[in-house]
This record gives sequence, C-alpha cells and structure tokens, in this order.
Amino acid sequence: PAETGSLIAAAGQSVSDFEGALRSSVVAQRVADDTGVSSQEVSDGLDSDQLFGGTVVEVSYTTSEPELAQEVVVAASREALVLLLRARLAPSEQRLEIAEANLERISSEYEAFLLGAGFLNPEQFFRVQTSRMIELQDRIGRARAQGDSGLVRSLEERLAQKQQDLTPKLTRYQSLRGSRARANAGLAAAESEF
Repeated sequence: PAETGSLIAAAGQSVSDFEGALRSSVVAQRVADDTGVSSQEVSDGLDSDQLFGGTVVEVSYTTSEPELAQEVVVAASREALVLLLRARLAPSEQRLEIAEANLERISSEYEAFLLGAGFLNPEQFFRVQTSRMIELQDRIGRARAQGDSGLVRSLEERLAQKQQDLTPKLTRYQSLRGSRARANAGLAAAESEF
C-alpha cells in the first residue's frame, strides 16, 4: 500500500479493497468470460482469507475440478488487482486527459493567432519591429536636435502608430506563448504522475 500513516491500517485497507474487488460483480463477470464458469458460480465459490494480519491474501475457489479451481483463482485475483489499479489510476488519468485537451486548445489558439497575423517567425518579426521603433526614436532625437519640429511631429506620429499596431499583437503573442509553455509543463507533470 502507498498510503502514509499506520502501516497496520494501510494493510487492512488494502486487504479490504482487494477482497471487495474480488467479490464484485465486475470481477465475477470477467472471470466468467475468461473461464466459462457462470458469474453466479464464481461469486458463490470464491473465498479469501487474510493471512497473519498482513497484506497476503489467500484466494480459493470451491469446485470438484482442481484445474478449473486454479484457473478461476488466478483469473479472479488478476481481475481484482486490475480493478483496484484502474480505480487508483482514474484521477491521474483524468488529469492527463485534461492536460492534453488544454495543450491542444492552447496550441490551436496559438497557431490560429500566428496564421491570422501572418507570422512565420514571430520572434524575428518582433525583434525587427522593436529595432525599427528604436531607429524612429533615434531619428526623433536627431530632428529635435536640429530644431525640425515638423519632422519631429511626423516621426512621432509614425512611432505612435507602430506602437499602437504592435503592442496588442506582442501582448497576445506573449500571453499565448506563456500559456502554451505552462500547458506543456502541466502535461509533462500529468504524464509523470500517471
């Protein structure tokens, strides 16, 4: 058992879980499908005993055919353990599915944004645009130094227009890129847990 706390309580709970799964109708039906014995006969003939208060459980099946008894005991034990494992994995599997769906959704948004904006290489695009805005600021500074107020106004309008066009795109790109990185990390964590 992976539980923390009292080992005696954890062992007792593990045995109870196993015995409960062993007596479930799901296990009885699966064993019946595997062995050809009716599910009612499986339920009626199966028995289990916890040995020495530990985590060892002896499983038995009452029938007049020893080979069939062994087949039913092996199939029932296996199916009970599989049922328990699936129950324990279900939350991790659900988190994995959610993380996969989240990454797929965010990746679709990211790709749609790039396609809509016409970006083949967004990092290069923003680097070039930033460089051009710095160049405009330099030109504004030189025009001011020369006292050319008409050119200063014209360049400032161009700079303001570039900033107005670029800022929402850059903000959206950075937001989507960050969301995609977090979704990738979330998927990696969910995969690791699973």
